[in-house]
Amino acid sequence: MSLLPAAAAGAGLLLAAVYAASGVAKVREPASTSSAFHELRLPRWLHRVGAPRLLGPAEIALAVALLLLPAPWYWLPAVATLVLGIVYTVLIVRALGFDVPVTCGCFGALGQGAVTRSTVVRNLVLVALGAATVADAATGGSIIGRLLDGAELWWWALVLAAAVALTWLITGDTGAAGDERGASAHPIGADGVSPAAGGNEAELDYQRLPIPFVQVKGDDGPIRLRELAAQQAQLVLWVSLGCGSCQGALQRAERFAAEFDQVGVLVVTTTPTAVDDPLRPRGATVAYDEDQQLRTMLELRATPSAVLLGADGLLAGGPVAGGPASLEFIDEVTEQLRGATEPAPTGEPAEAGRSERP
Repeated sequence: MSLLPAAAAGAGLLLAAVYAASGVAKVREPASTSSAFHELRLPRWLHRVGAPRLLGPAEIALAVALLLLPAPWYWLPAVATLVLGIVYTVLIVRALGFDVPVTCGCFGALGQGAVTRSTVVRNLVLVALGAATVADAATGGSIIGRLLDGAELWWWALVLAAAVALTWLITGDTGAAGDERGASAHPIGADGVSPAAGGNEAELDYQRLPIPFVQVKGDDGPIRLRELAAQQAQLVLWVSLGCGSCQGALQRAERFAAEFDQVGVLVVTTTPTAVDDPLRPRGATVAYDEDQQLRTMLELRATPSAVLLGADGLLAGGPVAGGPASLEFIDEVTEQLRGATEPAPTGEPAEAGRSERP
């Protein structure tokens, strides 16, 4: 087998592996695919016809067709992979121009991460592989045909090396889950504002900056963060409601709102949402970061992001960015509030271990 046919056959084999893995990931994690459709701002009619649910099985079928269809039918899956690669690339390039960070799950949970230039490079590799596969089909080649002919298989080593590189492109760049600045919440008391006694040195080193002058658009009009926090401390989440990595933080925030009434929950979305949107968390105030003030003033780089606002006009924790960091942050605030509200042991003053509101 000459080098060119070997490379073309290897391209088809790589694409079969990629789309098989991608399809399985989509079937196992349908929420990631639905999230990607939302994040990439695809038409709503695609959701109505079930496109997010059908995409995974379609990719699996495409992978099987690449492996099993002989010439001359091999050109059908070959052209389909090229077209799919081009569509994915166009969508990613378009998403780079959005005014907010986008989390894409084009390969299901397998390759979910923020859209970056590396994502474009990855998709261009898929387009190149698709073009090579089409060229192979045009000359009468196919994967199954070469295997049945007993062709030399030395090129499997090249395919394996290319597979490793492509896997790194898909899974290695998850878009930097985000800046985890200020990951520890400032020690807080039962009122959700006052510092609690006994904080460790790392917590006490947290620099409490003034709450920035930020205004977001609520359902009933503008909401100014400083004024809102002056009434009650606030746990603020900056999210995209359709973002797969945001769902865990939203669910955690909903439980937080149900458990604590001394700290409010403000969910600020990157895009406008309907009042009856089922993705809105119960018990939280929902607003829209219409002019990107929250994102800009707090230098938020990824969804979800979380920050705690004190009623004293200062930041009480965060901001943190990324799914894992936001979940950890909410859990930390939760544990601090639970500890601050626990009854004092018998024989000890009731106010031990906490500070009264100034």
